Amino acid sequence: FGVPIAPPMLLNSNAVDDSGNDYKPCVAGDGQGHWVAVWQSNDSLGGTIGTDYDILVARSADGGNTWSAAAPLHAYAATDAAWDREPTVATDGVGNWAAVWSDSKSILCVRSTDHGATWSSPAAVTIHSATDRLSDRQAQVITDRHGTWLAVWHRSDLSHFQPYRGILTARSMDAGATWSDSIPVISTPGYGGNYSQPFPATDGLGTW
Repeated sequence: FGVPIAPPMLLNSNAVDDSGNDYKPCVAGDGQGHWVAVWQSNDSLGGTIGTDYDILVARSADGGNTWSAAAPLHAYAATDAAWDREPTVATDGVGNWAAVWSDSKSILCVRSTDHGATWSSPAAVTIHSATDRLSDRQAQVITDRHGTWLAVWHRSDLSHFQPYRGILTARSMDAGATWSDSIPVISTPGYGGNYSQPFPATDGLGTW
């Protein structure tokens, strides 16, 4: 309608010379000019972290016009060997941010109160042993901006002859510091279906 559209710009400023692959970006804004973007990458950030897939973060304080340098979302990115993937991020608009992702086995969450400049140590939304055959992936996180946060994800359990696949959810009332026990939203025993790619929504008034 006559409004000029700016050309695409590089969100990760190291894109020109990095050697990694970047996938699954997610961005959230607080309505006050602050934006936080997260994505999975096997870029080593100049050898400061490993070449396995980790979660990177960048932030903007001017409505997305400029972005900070990419940085690891969690402090152990230099030493872990897990395949971290599929991150999402959300904010309540009053200073709290939460990001969740999968390390293939479990769903983890970190929090920030400074618009993504620093992040807490990961808290387990779900956690499994190294020997079980449970796999949690495709996590999403949202908030009603009134203190309730919801995570949903896809779980596969191949530990039985008839495998289980379903969508699970957990709730946090402290911006992702702790999480309730997970409960199934929908599930199927055996080969009756394969539920995946969950996406939650809320009206902010108690309905999800």
